[in-house]
Amino acid sequence: MAGAISALLLLSVSEGFVAASASDATGFDASGQMLLAARDWTDVIATQFFFGITAVILNYSFYHSRLVPRFISVWGLIGAVLGLVGGVLGVFGLDPFSALSVALFLPIAINETVLALWLILKGFERSPHRTGIDPSTISA
Repeated sequence: MAGAISALLLLSVSEGFVAASASDATGFDASGQMLLAARDWTDVIATQFFFGITAVILNYSFYHSRLVPRFISVWGLIGAVLGLVGGVLGVFGLDPFSALSVALFLPIAINETVLALWLILKGFERSPHRTGIDPSTISA
């Protein structure tokens, strides 16, 4: 949301730049650069860092519940951690299109494709192996 709002605010700044005279237009460049930087930072933080966190949570849930084969969830956990490392490196200036960044995000990208195909073709396990309390031991 913050990235989209900063891009929309850039429109307002550009309209002000067009309406301003040449002597009054000096602050618009700095404002425009600030809004572009805000959009870039929110893109790095939201799409790389938070994606890694949510991928870890999703694949841990799949691993724990055994709704999908464990190799898919373990692969997803490894890929999510690598993606999280890529997100952290992105915050520190790693270009998102560099070879290292692509290599860090490739395992989770392939995992998500395999997971989607698995769920479309096979679905969830019909009787997942759950850990915890056995419902037959609970008295009414």
